[in-house]
Amino acid sequence: MKVALSADHAGFDYKDRIATILRAQGHEIADFGTHDATPVDYPDYGFVVGEAVAQGRCERGIVVCGSSVGISIAANKVAGIRCAAVFEPYSCELSRRHNDANVLALSERLTGWEMVERLVAVFMETPFDGGPLSRHTRRVAKLDFGSAEQAKAQLDLERGLVADATTPQAFLHAPTSSAPGSDSKWLAPVNTILEQAVLGGLGAVVVGFLLRGYCPRRS
Repeated sequence: MKVALSADHAGFDYKDRIATILRAQGHEIADFGTHDATPVDYPDYGFVVGEAVAQGRCERGIVVCGSSVGISIAANKVAGIRCAAVFEPYSCELSRRHNDANVLALSERLTGWEMVERLVAVFMETPFDGGPLSRHTRRVAKLDFGSAEQAKAQLDLERGLVADATTPQAFLHAPTSSAPGSDSKWLAPVNTILEQAVLGGLGAVVVGFLLRGYCPRRS
């Protein structure tokens, strides 16, 4: 598979390490930079990976910045891109199975390297639960936000509520490759998930505390 990679100055180390892993697995890498800690604007790096995937030059993309938020917003500005910023394996798996995510956004400042390795593996190995009568295929098609979706959104806005969004029964009962998580090799035991959630929450609090005044200002 050909994979587009990019990162800003806050994510280039993870990006380079991801490139090494994927090359060792036989994937072809298009690395758009950056390659050092010189401050750069993250939107440019999200845009270029988005275009590489949207134009079919690469099959998937991975982008990295400090938080994963900014660069994911940038990638999602490109038509046809479904970029998922995730921090744990189950949502990463669902982003592939249900949303056909074609770009993965990662955080170098908030996610440990072992978790990043796992997220990359989930993203690369998990299939899309699509098919001609799959509810996921129907819903993902709407994400292109074409003229029909735009017109309906405007109508919903004017009437003050969303209408006519019920998924037809034929799509609800169509088989998919699996029920969510039923055969997932990535879904950890419940106690492990709770432990990760607690530790992740504590970690976020500590990082936020540090960044507010106890760490040097980041560019």
